[in-house]
Amino acid sequence: MHGGSATTLAGSWFRYDRAGGWVLRGLDVAFSAGAVHAIVGGNGCGKSTMLSVLAKTAKLQRGRMVRGAASAALLPQNPKALLVAETVRDELMEWASTCGYDENLARERAASLGLSGLDGRHPYDLSGGQRQLLALAKLLLIGPELLLLDEPPRFGPGQPPHHRPRLRDHAQAGGTVVMATHDLDFAEQVADDISMMFDGEIACMEPPTDFFADNVFYRA
Repeated sequence: MHGGSATTLAGSWFRYDRAGGWVLRGLDVAFSAGAVHAIVGGNGCGKSTMLSVLAKTAKLQRGRMVRGAASAALLPQNPKALLVAETVRDELMEWASTCGYDENLARERAASLGLSGLDGRHPYDLSGGQRQLLALAKLLLIGPELLLLDEPPRFGPGQPPHHRPRLRDHAQAGGTVVMATHDLDFAEQVADDISMMFDGEIACMEPPTDFFADNVFYRA
């Protein structure tokens, strides 16, 4: 993986239909390569829509996007669209021939995400969190320069997420990670900066220490 330039949105407006309200409202933001960026904010503020625009599955009505990454992949909240095989092993190996990885790497990646011993299981027999981690493992195996995560999974209270080091590794290899999350502890642990999204705009982007020190709403 080679580090790309920043991915930016400038003067970005988006709505799902002409009769509906604007979801993104003049959004300006830049996500640097080699970093993990967390986006927080209430439901309906535009986080998922922004990720769809960055993934090019939604097109801006106004404004401009410059995607510094040559390749991108989106992990949606419901990963079922990415899970098409009969077993966990077959899921992990689906893109091996086209993307040039082997079974040993697939097993290592699965183990690093807490998915050891599940090779023969059907993906739909896994828990919701495990399905998301399996889909994340598939995306990490193909190595997209821009990795987009919509509410990445986390297990029980106080349990460190298995995928935290993998996201850091991806960024340190030159990739860009942008994740929308309600999990403030996870954002604080893994992100290089945290952005507050409100009403279709980015209200602030700060390092975690500054974000939690300055933001009264999230200080508790």
